[in-house]
Amino acid sequence: MNYIPWVGQCFLRALSIDDRNSYVVLAAVWAADRESFLEAARDALASQHYTLYWADNVMPANQWIRQQGPDPEAISLARRVSPEHPVELGEVQRHQKDTTDIKTEDWLKHQVLGKVKPLDAQLGTLDPLSVPPSLHPYLFEVSPPSLAEQDLYKNQPQVPPLRTYAVLDTSRVPLLLERLEEANLPFQCLFKGDAEESLKTAAPYLVELKENHKFTRQLFSKTGMASDLWDRYPGVYFRSRALIDQLATHFRRFTKVKNEQGKWLFYRFWDSNFFLVVLKQLSPAKGLAIMPPHLIHSMLCISMDGIDFFKTQSLENIPNVGCELILDDTLYAELHKRSLELFVYRLRQQYVDEKGMNEDLFSDVMSSVELYQFGERETIRKIFDYALAHDENLLGKEELTEELTEKQSMPDSIRLGRLMIKVNRSASHDAP
Repeated sequence: MNYIPWVGQCFLRALSIDDRNSYVVLAAVWAADRESFLEAARDALASQHYTLYWADNVMPANQWIRQQGPDPEAISLARRVSPEHPVELGEVQRHQKDTTDIKTEDWLKHQVLGKVKPLDAQLGTLDPLSVPPSLHPYLFEVSPPSLAEQDLYKNQPQVPPLRTYAVLDTSRVPLLLERLEEANLPFQCLFKGDAEESLKTAAPYLVELKENHKFTRQLFSKTGMASDLWDRYPGVYFRSRALIDQLATHFRRFTKVKNEQGKWLFYRFWDSNFFLVVLKQLSPAKGLAIMPPHLIHSMLCISMDGIDFFKTQSLENIPNVGCELILDDTLYAELHKRSLELFVYRLRQQYVDEKGMNEDLFSDVMSSVELYQFGERETIRKIFDYALAHDENLLGKEELTEELTEKQSMPDSIRLGRLMIKVNRSASHDAP
């Protein structure tokens, strides 16, 4: 392993139970990677009666200086570390404000956008669009730096431009890796090590998008071509002034969650259909950890049933906080509820919009499905197939009420089979 000076911001709490303040210190460590940095920094801080609860912008010193500018403190600390003296700490400083005072609306503005028509084939167009005109301001509009951003990048010759990124899901985009390599756009897999190889068919990729690029156009097109990605809901979109390395390091922290038993699970935070559910369930402090204003300028989330735009706002003297996502019963219930909402949305698209089922019949069938507690999705589709074929609600038949009420403990497929036997017998008795 190649050991060199690494630099990072360390966020601390005192070991004393009487001290409830948060602190920050710049640290330089003779390290080979982020893990060895954290291990050495944690031991050094413990010897000074602090516990490390979060670290940000951890990277080799030369990379830090390129991204953060020629910070005299970082340069001085980095020059003093060596194999014989592996850790050097700067001045421990107290943060003046605690995250318990924060409300989500203090730092995050949410805007629900109207319906957007995806790009068509644009045949005969000399200068084809890359994104629908109504989405351009949220994805590629030039935005002057705020006062907070000017202060953040004061050690650099100029404030970096806003870049546009997407976190894309391999399972939603056929041949994603091959397409990214062909597109020649900067990209990184958010899984590392064994997971990158073993889960490559479902891995997330962070991609820097360019305006007027073929791949960008495909993300927002619906032309009937296999390359179109609009209807696949491939991921979420972010704008940031950070370079892709820094942003990838940030997002990798949120690819796993713990359940209430403490087991680590891979979590697809980049699924646009569920991102809003998670964001609403997080405390404001943990929301800040996922979308810190100094790193994330804004986010666009295009889901099956809506488009949401989020704009972050800087807050002064807010300490960074760790964000260990927990898949508890409340979050699991909300995710399940959202999954059902999307299932019903797809059913309405399939049976009402595409196959012409009467809206009142659809609502009647859906109410009966909920009343009699059908949950197996394939069975529910068969119930709707019956309604479409016979123009009536199978579950609304009076002669089936007793069967529907008494047999709810049975598997749905068996319940439906018993219902169909009763209906067919009744039909044969009524036949002349």
